[in-house]
Amino acid sequence: MIGLHFEIEGIREIQEALGATDKQVKLSMHRAMDRTAATLRKMSQKGFQSELGLRRLAFIRKRLREMKFRGTGFDGVRLWYGLNDMPISYLKGGVRASRRSGASKSSQIGTFHYPHGFILKNPKNGRGRSVFYRTGPSRYPLKEESAPIKDRMDVYIEDNIFDQVPDIFWHHFSSDLKSRVKFLT
Repeated sequence: MIGLHFEIEGIREIQEALGATDKQVKLSMHRAMDRTAATLRKMSQKGFQSELGLRRLAFIRKRLREMKFRGTGFDGVRLWYGLNDMPISYLKGGVRASRRSGASKSSQIGTFHYPHGFILKNPKNGRGRSVFYRTGPSRYPLKEESAPIKDRMDVYIEDNIFDQVPDIFWHHFSSDLKSRVKFLT
């Protein structure tokens, strides 16, 4: 979850410099929070796709949620990232089978070895191959192997997303407040 913390003094200084009312500041803060969350969501989606080497962006969209908190005072926005293991069919790269050691998947984030895995056409869409394993002693059910992404994405979020949050917020806040003061809304 991403929380945004900033000092009220900075807001008061901008308000006094522009001659804005409290209502304009409050409305600008609401809008800046929404726009900051949208910007971070877009940055995260593009970054995750390039960092993990994903085939499609749709999988990350399912794992990224935005939660808005509306209250009587200050609004807040949080982003939630689903960083649990992902099925390996979503990663670019090839699969390789070996009679002795099961199967392996080579991708941008590394090579993963699955000793009890075997390769099949993906039953979800009928295209591509992936590594599966049996969950019991019988032939079915099958489960697709997964790859851990949490450690890699935690580092990416801290290094590339968290650092830009205050700058993005202040940009959206100051530009929105200038517009509200200029057009008297």
